[in-house]
Amino acid sequence: MESMAIPASIPAFVKGSETCLVLAEDTALHDDSWKIWRAAIANEIQTPQVRFIAGRTQICHKSGKQQVVHARPFRLDECWRKAGEFYSPDGLRDLIDRENKQVIEPLVAQLRSPVGVVPFVGAGLSMDFGVASWPRFLADAAEFHDTPNLVLAEIKAGRLIQAATLLATDPDRFQTMVAGAFGANIKLQHVDRSAVGQLPTLAAGPVITTNFDSVLETVFAEGGTAFDKVITGTEPDNVVRAMQRNQHALIKIHGDAGDRTARVFTGLEYDTQYKGISRLARVMFTNRPLLFLGCSLDKDRTLEVLEAIHQEIPGLAHYAIVAGNYGVSKTRNRRDELARYGIHPLWFVPGDFPQIRKILAGLVQEASTRLVWRNSKTNFRKVTTQLPVRPKRRSRDAVAVRDEIEPVIRQLARRIVQGRLAFFLGAAAHLDERLGAAYFYKVLGEEYGFDEQGVRRADIAQYMIDQSGKSAAWATAKEILRSQNVRPSLVYQFLVELPGILRESGEKTATRQWLFTTNYDSMLEDVFHKHREQFHLFYYHVDGKDSGRFFHRDLHGNVRIIERPAHVTVLHEPGHVVVKLDGGIAWDRHIPETVTIAPMDFIISAGRLPTALPRAVRSELRNRALLVLGSSLRDAHVQRFVRWSAGTTRKIKTWAVVKDVAPDTIKYWRAAGVIVVDCDLKVFIPALRSCVLRLLEETEIVP
Repeated sequence: MESMAIPASIPAFVKGSETCLVLAEDTALHDDSWKIWRAAIANEIQTPQVRFIAGRTQICHKSGKQQVVHARPFRLDECWRKAGEFYSPDGLRDLIDRENKQVIEPLVAQLRSPVGVVPFVGAGLSMDFGVASWPRFLADAAEFHDTPNLVLAEIKAGRLIQAATLLATDPDRFQTMVAGAFGANIKLQHVDRSAVGQLPTLAAGPVITTNFDSVLETVFAEGGTAFDKVITGTEPDNVVRAMQRNQHALIKIHGDAGDRTARVFTGLEYDTQYKGISRLARVMFTNRPLLFLGCSLDKDRTLEVLEAIHQEIPGLAHYAIVAGNYGVSKTRNRRDELARYGIHPLWFVPGDFPQIRKILAGLVQEASTRLVWRNSKTNFRKVTTQLPVRPKRRSRDAVAVRDEIEPVIRQLARRIVQGRLAFFLGAAAHLDERLGAAYFYKVLGEEYGFDEQGVRRADIAQYMIDQSGKSAAWATAKEILRSQNVRPSLVYQFLVELPGILRESGEKTATRQWLFTTNYDSMLEDVFHKHREQFHLFYYHVDGKDSGRFFHRDLHGNVRIIERPAHVTVLHEPGHVVVKLDGGIAWDRHIPETVTIAPMDFIISAGRLPTALPRAVRSELRNRALLVLGSSLRDAHVQRFVRWSAGTTRKIKTWAVVKDVAPDTIKYWRAAGVIVVDCDLKVFIPALRSCVLRLLEETEIVP
């Protein structure tokens, strides 16, 4: 039987002390999304009892408790009157998606502009760090007041200024409590999962807050963008300068926990302060758009000022990330109310506060990248089944290597199992001379009449470009690459097999592989795609209008240009990462093809890499060791990349496997933080694979 479509909104009917909502018969009222929805609706409706009906399933909410009722099929009669309408979970999400899309485009355009936006941060963003909300703090402080019930009544009625005025009748005790509650040091364990953690990449200019705490100062300093100064609302001249000069300053309009002379609590203080704010409002609220975050945006003095300005300047636009409401009429009223202040809302589902961080992260990505292609026919799905993994070798199948190499292999295998190793592939990783650099340039030289032995490959490449132009030279080089019918080497077989081996052993955190390559061919992309391993592709452009930038093809097949790599701090879908440092054959036809092939190209790339990489990739590379396979490390940009990975202290965290290497080369790279392992890849890779399997067998949990 075909399922009935769930309507976007559901009417509510009331009779006496009970409200009921009748849903489609096949509605799964016990599913998590409907449980959350039922609790929100029951909390919203004023009648003592709320009944939800889906066919023969009836659930009653009463006094904060719920009960499944077994009763006859329910019928509405004329005694029930309609009492409002509520969005279904899908109905509200659909509304939010449609309305947010209309707001995101102009907001992203504003973020991409030189002036950007000014975040206006309320207490909601500090709660992730254990800081109490202002109502919670006032309620706790009420216990120490002579008439606590009077204070609590003001809080319950939403009159927070009046509650604070009552508490401030004992100013010394109240100020001490404020300093204690909001002046504590901020712990940053969860900053990467917090909404406020996105702000350092979103705001390069001033930030305004009503908070007393030091969350913003701490998070911005941790993100490497510490504020140049902190200004309170009692410093109007400094506020004006900060706004007009786009200074990276924090403006704490209600004061700071560490300075009792600048704090604003009572009705008299608000009246005095907001007269000043009204005078400053034309600078603070008209200089550029505000983005309200963690603010309830209930009627207060700030909104009164905004409303007056909007009536005078109707075209002035501000933005806010605010909770939606399941009530249809309440949503409409809230939308109209915010419009009176000139605020365009970005909604999130009520109670789903992690969405604030996701919305901000999405805004950062949209503002930091430029869309080239959106895949409307995406077939993205999480990989739940994999091609069969070859049987594991037991410990007795260990591959023999020289004694001095065995400890290195164990160390690298341990890092693989722990998810702390990235791979760097050069042309020799193919284990086929037809795709090796020497053979490649030899054939190119013959194409252009170079017969002498020992001609530098850089000279051949430059001659090709001078003779025919870069596009023609690359076309010739690409024909050579494509003419070689080369199968994946055991290096590539190991890399594409590795995620499945780790998954099968339960090492979920280590399955995500990070792969960097200077190879022009698309072998790496081909083998991962063939084995249904989802990957992000980053493709470097050395020349053209987007020179110095990476193109990013995500797991959905969308292609973007990364214009602000320092602001791309997270990859939103988990998958492997393939980075093409030299361009080459474009695996996706929506990525314009470019190649690093001329001597000058390598010099230019050395100056741009690795800072052109998105911060999310750089951060991961900083945390992982690097295993170089099949590269001589000779090119300038490769040397720059490897040295950057090792860090300024030249701590040993990079290993390069090179066959028949000279002692001076080992000495040279050791000083740069690289251990050169003299070993044939045909021996090294099987030994590494065998060691990984032995480690996984040792750590398996026996039921």
